[in-house]
Amino acid sequence: MATSAARFIQRSSWARHAAVHALLEAGHSRRSIQRQLGMTWRTVKQLAEAAAPEELFTGQWQNRPLVLDDYKP
Repeated sequence: MATSAARFIQRSSWARHAAVHALLEAGHSRRSIQRQLGMTWRTVKQLAEAAAPEELFTGQWQNRPLVLDDYKP
């Protein structure tokens, strides 16, 4: 993740993860968090179930070959 867009996505994911966990610790329900933060139930569920923000960055796009890999030293 070297591009500025990727860094922005990573920062915003950390912020959303922190916001969801702060509200959970304050005793709010997931439905309440969904309404307060304007997120879908699935997003709140994913963020709530992730113990650390780094868990959100795994999936189909991780470690995939790039077009320029053959030309890298």
